[in-house]
Amino acid sequence: MLIWTGFALVLTALVVPETYQPVLLLKMAEKLRKETGDNQYHVGSGLRQTKSVLETITWSFLRPLEMLLLEPMCLSLCLHSSLLLGILYLFFGAFPLVFTTNHGFNIWQVGLTFLGLAIGILFGISTTPYWQKNYQQLVKKRHAEASEDGKHEPEYRLPQVIVGAILVPAGLFWFGFTTYTSVHWIVPVIASGLFGMG
Repeated sequence: MLIWTGFALVLTALVVPETYQPVLLLKMAEKLRKETGDNQYHVGSGLRQTKSVLETITWSFLRPLEMLLLEPMCLSLCLHSSLLLGILYLFFGAFPLVFTTNHGFNIWQVGLTFLGLAIGILFGISTTPYWQKNYQQLVKKRHAEASEDGKHEPEYRLPQVIVGAILVPAGLFWFGFTTYTSVHWIVPVIASGLFGMG
């Protein structure tokens, strides 16, 4: 994980352009000063040069906390995500128990049962273009109805969560009721895929 993260960090530093607006304005002001020779181009506020390490750490801790407390949508999505991740991690303990005890699998066979979950997750991710198109249509509809400049509401992302709210419990119940020895091993694997898709 550390090797991959280090590689991604280097790749990000080399390939991904700067997008932070105050930094972009600062660079633009420096470029204009250099090109024109006129020292009147300065960035007013937004990017403070003197921040202590303690101040940076404090703001890095307080800003997410502020968002959690003051943004109900952010809190809801974080609770939703944490619940799903918690259940996903429970699968890591449940799979060896179910497939070793009930179906007599060895370690590498139990490892292969996670393919159902992985395929479900990949299938769910592959629907992203559809949901993005749906999101853009909702923004255009809002723009047409309210004569606003396409205001982006976080609630416009909820339709995909609604579908997931159906798939996740369906996959969990399916998995829970098909872990018996009398049921073929592929059935709970498919159920885990349904959960992964949700």
